[in-house]
Amino acid sequence: MRDARVAVVVFTCVAFAGGAALLLWGGISAARGVRAALPVLVFGVGLIGMAIFLLVALSKDPSRHPRAAPRPGRVATAHTVRFTVGDREKHDVVYTFDQMWGWLTVWVDGRLIVKRFVTVSFRLSSVIEFEVGEQERHLVRIEKTRPLMFAFAQPQPIRAFSDGALVAHNDGVS
Repeated sequence: MRDARVAVVVFTCVAFAGGAALLLWGGISAARGVRAALPVLVFGVGLIGMAIFLLVALSKDPSRHPRAAPRPGRVATAHTVRFTVGDREKHDVVYTFDQMWGWLTVWVDGRLIVKRFVTVSFRLSSVIEFEVGEQERHLVRIEKTRPLMFAFAQPQPIRAFSDGALVAHNDGVS
């Protein structure tokens, strides 16, 4: 499993450095005229803003901090689906997706098996499949769908299947 934190830290450092360089270049170019320097300055500020967002997202890593329950009746930003798989050999599966900050994790029996950082996605559904069990094997499939427009502010339902049968769901509203 790749550690998503390393990629986010590297991208954040590059965004900060690029934004600072563009701001410096835009400041030097402003001596020739503000009109020529404005696009460079705006792009530099955008890169620094993106780097600040990524730093905040790093601090919200769900594998390091427990989540508080959302208020009832509102669109939840942190979704959690918990279910048990197996008859004789039981396994606890916990899927979490933070819609605001983009962290997606899957835990099986307290062990982290999937950790992703999702900020931009053009797919309307995401699917995670894995097997659990030693003697009693089960195929687990977790599906998350999102609306086409303004997905960050709308419910994103999650359905979990074990061997093709629906075992848990979350409608995206607390």
